[in-house]
Amino acid sequence: MTVVLFIAVLAFLIFIHELGHFLFAKLSDAQVDEFCIGFPPRIFSKKYGETLYSIGILPIGGFVKIVGEDGDYDTNPPRMTAKNTDIDEENNKLQPTTNDVNKLDELPENPRSLANKPRYLQALVMVAGVLFNVIGAWVLIIFGLTIGLPAEISNLKYDNYIQNSQTTIVIVEESSPADLAGIKEGDVVLTIFDNHNKIDNPNPENISEFLNTDEKTDPTTFVINRGDETINIETSSVLNDENQKIIGIGLSKVGIMKLPPHLAVSAGTIITYEMTRDTAVGLFTIIKKTFTGHTEILKNISGPVGIAKMVGSARDHGLGALILLTAIISINLAIINLLPLPALDGGRLIMIAIESVTRKKIKAKIAGLVNGLGLLFLLILMLIITYKDILRLL
Repeated sequence: MTVVLFIAVLAFLIFIHELGHFLFAKLSDAQVDEFCIGFPPRIFSKKYGETLYSIGILPIGGFVKIVGEDGDYDTNPPRMTAKNTDIDEENNKLQPTTNDVNKLDELPENPRSLANKPRYLQALVMVAGVLFNVIGAWVLIIFGLTIGLPAEISNLKYDNYIQNSQTTIVIVEESSPADLAGIKEGDVVLTIFDNHNKIDNPNPENISEFLNTDEKTDPTTFVINRGDETINIETSSVLNDENQKIIGIGLSKVGIMKLPPHLAVSAGTIITYEMTRDTAVGLFTIIKKTFTGHTEILKNISGPVGIAKMVGSARDHGLGALILLTAIISINLAIINLLPLPALDGGRLIMIAIESVTRKKIKAKIAGLVNGLGLLFLLILMLIITYKDILRLL
């Protein structure tokens, strides 16, 4: 069930992204040869007008095939007919006349090739997928807020709309005592106790005080609600660099925020903006630390396997959690696609910028080679991340 749900979420987000490219290409009157969700071999295809609509068997991506997106200006030679050919008697083949060959460079370029559109239209088509991912996340968050989304109490103006708040574990540090004991993000803390004390319905503050008691040396038992289960997990504190007792968790009061439609729109807009900003800052931090030698940060990056696990976990916590996670993934896809890497939308935008500065069109062969190498790099990176995801599951 988790795999099916993951594929459904991924297909939806890919569809939203490629729909942006498709619609803006059509609005720009560019020729669109194919709209495909998934990668070939195709399991379904149907042609309407000039465009082939298809579904690929590999649900890890999608594409919109736009004439000229890789710099192909579509200057096709004239069709060979007896009227404009000479006969090569030795090989018994039709050959273009010398006069026709000289005219090939004078043929008009395809006006519907994207490469022949104004560069601002090319840029809009390239950025449309990113824009639609952000819009898709915005719509999901607004809808989620009308039916109820998980939200932390943070003393903001919408806190009075949060119902059934409970002390929830929102962070579990990797390889910490809590992680090794089996505590997971999203677990709700019902009770904590040791051999001397017990707290029912604890809040983040008194849990912290309970764990940091000077004389405390015995293990702490957490009574956890996880989905439909209530389980007991025992763990012990360790000292951090500041000589504080920790078990490696972050806690918050989390409930369900349900807003009327007019407030859902305003709150959803703010949440989408903050989520997009924080995602961009976080990605920039990862790149910066990676290039400065802090490669340990890459341990927390998830690929398809890790995301599938998160989707399954979100499903266990209800529809609202799944909607919120889908919106988060959509924004991550948008930001990642803006990276200036070949084969990504950001890389194509860089090529358009170079053409704008140099006033020269990049040759189709060069653009195709660069994008091909970029795609190969991304596939290798994805395989490495997926391998690490699988190791984390074992």
